[in-house]
Amino acid sequence: EVEAQLEALRQRLTALRLELAEAQRRELENLEIEIEMHMVHTDPFGLSTMGGLLTFAWTANAPLLFDSANGKLALYFQGANEQFYVAYYDTMTSAVSFELPAGNNSRVRLLPRLLGPVQGIEIQVQGDDPEICTVILKDDTLGFSETWENVPREVAAFAAVINGQGAPQFLGRLLAETSGTVSGIRLAHILPEVLHPGRMLGLGTAQSPIIETVPLRALAFDGQNDYVSLPEPFIGPAGTLELWLRIPDTGGSQPIFDASTPQSGNVKGKFFYLDIHSRKLRFGMEDQEDRDYEVEVSLNSLSPGEGWHHVAVVWNYESSAVLRLYFDGEQVDGIDS
Repeated sequence: EVEAQLEALRQRLTALRLELAEAQRRELENLEIEIEMHMVHTDPFGLSTMGGLLTFAWTANAPLLFDSANGKLALYFQGANEQFYVAYYDTMTSAVSFELPAGNNSRVRLLPRLLGPVQGIEIQVQGDDPEICTVILKDDTLGFSETWENVPREVAAFAAVINGQGAPQFLGRLLAETSGTVSGIRLAHILPEVLHPGRMLGLGTAQSPIIETVPLRALAFDGQNDYVSLPEPFIGPAGTLELWLRIPDTGGSQPIFDASTPQSGNVKGKFFYLDIHSRKLRFGMEDQEDRDYEVEVSLNSLSPGEGWHHVAVVWNYESSAVLRLYFDGEQVDGIDS
């Protein structure tokens, strides 16, 4: 009977040892130690080397580096007491992010080109000019300071300058200075049409010798004291006007564009206009014969401030009056006569 009790106790002890080993295994599985990787070296070409010391990992054998199945970089090594260790590096580690307010509920995000900890960096935006500012980036711990002067406050231009893409754009080269006036042009072929003053003249099918080398950029307006000077007359017999429009309020009367001359009245002499009137988006224009055209689309189905919308207007009245209004890629109104 005593022997049976001893055997039962031995079995109980064995079971407890197995439970303890399993508990220790589960605890080790959930044990994770995070090591910060600091700057070690930067070569003359800007290549940065970062590293961290695994103080818990003692080994006498060279570790092995593998691409893990979980998308991480795995470093396998054998411990001093035959233990098995692995250290992972997450290649999707995100960089530190700094955000600056840019007005109109938008922000500019600055991301360091290093993935290491950035604790002492300070960003200052100075200046009273509404168009440009001075940006200072400094870190007293690392002992560096950068000053960027005359940086545009407009978000896209600001980002381009900070990213080193704000170099002056090449527009052209002056070949020769001319003087005097042109009193007449001799054409090599008979002109088959009546040439009106101010109209563009095109003969034959020759390609234009002008090569476009300047990247085109759309104009951005915030609705406050923004003006653009355009040549007169700006509207030709055919053309397209397109824009991205965010409509914070669909009610009342809100002018969006008003291309008029200083001598014009409220309507007379106005080349084109785009506005919101009585919950409708309207586009109106005059041709060279002072004939008026207007297309519109209802905004009743839109909620104020509901995202951005693409608006395009196409006109051609060389032979007949054609005016079409597109809203988010669909034709919503048009005139064909």
